[in-house]
Amino acid sequence: MDLFVRESNAVAKELYRKMGYSVFRKVKDYYNDGEDALDMRKSCKRDVGKGCVREDGEKFEVRPEDVW
Repeated sequence: MDLFVRESNAVAKELYRKMGYSVFRKVKDYYNDGEDALDMRKSCKRDVGKGCVREDGEKFEVRPEDVW
């Protein structure tokens, strides 16, 4: 599962982490006001090899056009 959250939204990030999500990558200038987004993911049962999640995801930066 995949969701995007504002990097500054500490409350949401903590909630999602408690739900088992982790940061997959940072999307630079994702929002219209220039703020970055964190692409947070949670592995599903069928993702046996955990290929949809990664360690240190905040170090992986992409542009919005790389996401869509």
